Parts: sequence; structure tokens; C-alpha cells
Amino acid sequence: MAVREREAVRGEGQSVPLGTAARELRLKPREFELAARLGVVRTLPAATPRGKRRVAREEIERHTAEPGFPEVLSARVWTLGTTEGAALMGISAARFGRLARAGRFDPVTFYVNRYRAVVWLYLAAELAEFADREPDLLTGRVPLAMREALDGGEDRRARRWRHRRREELTQQTEDPWERAAATAALLDPGQLAEAVPDPYEHTHLRTLRPALSPVRTDAAAAQDVIDKLIVADDPDEIAWLRFRLTVQLEEARDAWPAPRAEGLARVEPFLGVGARLAQELGAGTGAGTDMGMTTGPDPQPGRDSSLVLEPAGALSPGPGCGSGLPLGRERGPVPEPGRWPRPEEAPGARPDLVLELQARPGAGAGGGEQPDPAHRIESRCRAQRRETVARREPASTARRGLWARLRGRTHRSPGRTDRVGEHGVRAGRDKPTRTARTTRTP
Repeated sequence: MAVREREAVRGEGQSVPLGTAARELRLKPREFELAARLGVVRTLPAATPRGKRRVAREEIERHTAEPGFPEVLSARVWTLGTTEGAALMGISAARFGRLARAGRFDPVTFYVNRYRAVVWLYLAAELAEFADREPDLLTGRVPLAMREALDGGEDRRARRWRHRRREELTQQTEDPWERAAATAALLDPGQLAEAVPDPYEHTHLRTLRPALSPVRTDAAAAQDVIDKLIVADDPDEIAWLRFRLTVQLEEARDAWPAPRAEGLARVEPFLGVGARLAQELGAGTGAGTDMGMTTGPDPQPGRDSSLVLEPAGALSPGPGCGSGLPLGRERGPVPEPGRWPRPEEAPGARPDLVLELQARPGAGAGGGEQPDPAHRIESRCRAQRRETVARREPASTARRGLWARLRGRTHRSPGRTDRVGEHGVRAGRDKPTRTARTTRTP
């Protein structure tokens, strides 16, 4: 790896970034990405672990010097969907789909549309080559074996894409651990844990895990579809990948072992807080660790012995036990199993105060029945509402007039005079009385 990094650093001055190379080769970003994946445009490895790959100046000059540039280079990364591919091969879209599901030609990339459906894309050059190589499959009846497999629901497009993607990642690197990581990326976490039981190798493979999907999306629904697509689900494919991973791990171990991280330790069994406390107390005293009790001398001389924690049973307060002392300050009698300590048995309790509380009505078990807390709260709320209604000020004049009109009555306000007419009450501020119209009936 050190030799490869030195070569990359040496050639960095004679190389350009990927974006600059795409502009000089007159390729769109997705076309250039596909060209780099397929090896049409050779790239240089990154100089640093977090760096990006670059393109040598000689590679750009080689493509620009070819006759027919840039149309020839664009044709090599030209992708087609189902409809365009069927038109290119001169067959129907249904027959094209059946040949694709049977695995007769491999998809090169895909994307997820707005309906969360996977749209596969194929290289136009490969489709034309298949049409010239297999003309019998373009017309006539489909072979019996392929027809039975398709009728059984077989779809090999995702599996063929995963195989192709693994081959691409393997050819881009010479690091044996990175090659093994490309194979391990196609297995789900459970299968990978069984195939690589060593925690250091498992962590190293996950660190080197490459980006499998060329699709970048922010939609959670589309990402779920992609995550299911890049993981092997066929039993035969899983068995083959695990076999290839075993072979690649042997080659990687022969080259150099996986790094041993200092912070990565063997996973210990989980212990609860009480179990850990009892284990620490018992290990320090050499005595029994039942309930975390300490019977020997203080395991840490020099500390305050009054702060030694007691077993959980001695610190659990029972009904009516309210000494007000901090837990763990004083040592008290350990209660019998299955019995709560009485108030007079609590450490520091005053017997005379306990007897006085028990003698009060409603204070203990011998007193009267205590009122329900919910009933007390409801009664207090009713009293507060009554006081609020009693202190409420009278409404304003306009408010009283509004409510009076709603109830069908009028309110006399200062400065207003009422005039009683023939047809009812007319109120106004020194306005002439209007006579209501009368309707004559024939």
C-alpha cells in the first residue's frame, strides 16, 4: 500500500481531478462516472485514504487523439432502457423483458423512479453484440428451460448487476483486503458475521466497505428499495459469495493481517448495575456476594466508613418509614426476608414521635379513613371556581346591552331616550320616530 501511495503522490502533479477530466473528455457527470466504473477511462488511486481518484494527463490525451472523438467515447457509455433497447434489437418490449429477467444480458446501472420501481439500464454496445450473437432468441419460441424458469418467477437482473458491480470494484484495486471488502458488502450483517467471526477482520472489512449503488437519493422510501437490492438474497448466490470471501480472506491474511485496534476489545457479557456492584464489593472483601453485603474489613482503607452502601433490602423504605436520614449513612438492622421494616425499626427513628403519629386520627392504620386525594383536589377546584365567580366584576354597559338584545329585552343607558310607537319600542338619541310600514291585504 505504501508503494501505491508513493506512486499516486508522484503522479498527482501529472493528473487532473475527475471533474476536469469529464469536461475535457466532453462527457456528462453520469457518463464519466460510468466510464470510470467500466474502465473505459482509467483512473489513478487516491494519494490519501480520504482522497479522491484522479485521471492521468496521458489518459485524457489518448482519448482525445482517437479518431471520431468524442462520439466514439460517448457511444461506449451509451445506456438504454427497456423500450429503447427493444427498438435497437428489433423485438418487442415484452420479449426484451423476458430475456433480461432470464439473465441473457446484464444491466449496467439502475435508478428508482417516483413510484419506487427499479428501472434497469443496459449498455447499447452490449445489446447490439447480443443481437448479433444470439439471433435465435430474438424470434420464435423461447427455450423450454428458460420459459419454465420465467414462469416460476425467476428474475436474475439484480443478481447479475451485483456480480458485475463486484467485478468492477475488484478490478479497481490491488489491495487484497479491499477486494474482500467488495465481496463482503454484498452480504447481509448476519451472513457476514458468520463468515468472518474475527472481530478485528470484521471491523476492517466494514471500514473498507465500498459504495455499491450508483444512485444517490434523499428519499427514505427509495433508499429502502436500494438497500434491499444491493444485498444478496438467493441461497446459491449467498453460498458462492461466502466461498469467494473465504478465499479472498486467505489471500489477505497471507499479505498482511488486519489491524488490531487498541480500543477494540472482546465483548464481555452484560451485567446489571446490581450485579456489577455486588461483584465489585465481593471481589474486594473476599466474602460472599449475596445481595452485595460486606462482612469483612473495609476494602479501601482511608475512606469514610459511614458511606458504605448497604444491601438493597436494608435500604428499601417500607410503608410509613420516613426517618429523613440519607440512605447508606448509618447501619441498621437487616429485615427478615419478605417483611417490610416497621417505622419504629428504622435507623434513627423516634418511638415517641411514631406513637404520636399513630394516635392521630387518620394518620396510620389505626386511625379513621383518609379522604381520597382526587376528591380533595376536586373540592379545592370547586372552591376556587366559586371564589372567582363571587369576585367577578359586573359586565360593561355594551356587554349588558348585547346580552339584553339577545334575550329579547332592551337596556336603558344614560343619554338615551325610549320612544314607544304604535308597533313597538324605538330607542335612539333624539331621533324622530319612524313608523313601520303596514302591508295591506286585498
